[in-house]
Amino acid sequence: NLDSGFSTTGAWSESGAVDEYNSSSLWTDDLGATATFTPVLPESGTYEVYAWWSAANPSGGYYNRDDAAQYTINHNGGSTVVTKDQDLTPGQWVLLDTVEFNAGGTESVTLTRNSGDAATIADAVRFVKVDLVTQIIVDNQSTTGFATTGAWSESGATDEYNSSSLWAGELGATATFTPVLPESGTYEV
Repeated sequence: NLDSGFSTTGAWSESGAVDEYNSSSLWTDDLGATATFTPVLPESGTYEVYAWWSAANPSGGYYNRDDAAQYTINHNGGSTVVTKDQDLTPGQWVLLDTVEFNAGGTESVTLTRNSGDAATIADAVRFVKVDLVTQIIVDNQSTTGFATTGAWSESGATDEYNSSSLWAGELGATATFTPVLPESGTYEV
């Protein structure tokens, strides 16, 4: 919230929280107030969009925060609205969404206070360019890469991936998923 690409509408004040990003975060209880983060991205592409909000009280414990903070991500495919409970996961980067952005400073993320709950916090938004992502799935139906020990049975669940999931009631039963990765590196699991 200290960068030139940050702007607000409505009444905002400096927070007293101690888990702020870069030692500053703002709070509001002004219904309809907005905080807009407009990055100047060096290149077009797919970006992960993260938000940071603060809540840690210097005396210990946590301040009460907005449980329905509304983030609108304005990107080259339109707008995506994401609602986050700011009582959860304060003081860290929280993924909002992955979207396509154009280079320059024409797109943004706007945080809007539109609930009467506790304080809404505007702290920081991070944009991480995503390189080509290779998705690898090891399923319980895979003939290679999946192994079990103990007794497992087909589940009766209706929301299964690829129409199958297994369950075990036996203590110590294990299911092991072993992917064949195309290259060394960091992967999200």
